Amino acid sequence: MAQIARWTTPVVIYKPSAVNADVISEIYMVVMTNEGRPIISKDISDATVSDGAFTWNLSQEETSKLVLGSTVRIKIDYKCLNGMRYTTNARQYTVADSAVNKEI
Repeated sequence: MAQIARWTTPVVIYKPSAVNADVISEIYMVVMTNEGRPIISKDISDATVSDGAFTWNLSQEETSKLVLGSTVRIKIDYKCLNGMRYTTNARQYTVADSAVNKEI
């Protein structure tokens, strides 16, 4: 299983396969606990779009909220201009510590 380290600045990239990025009117990237409780949520205004992919940058402050040793899931939900709504399968990550456990 992949890892996300606390206090780091990872990037989440999503390239939709069902539709082209230019027909997406709303999109949300949510990092949640295994129980489904949202920890970090970002929308289209937080994303950069390039080559048909959405990119979200997580901050040190945001990843500091993750619990060491826990498993988090990342899901993407989006809605198209024609009203169709989609969701992705969750990607799971184990939360690890970084070498310096504070903002630098």
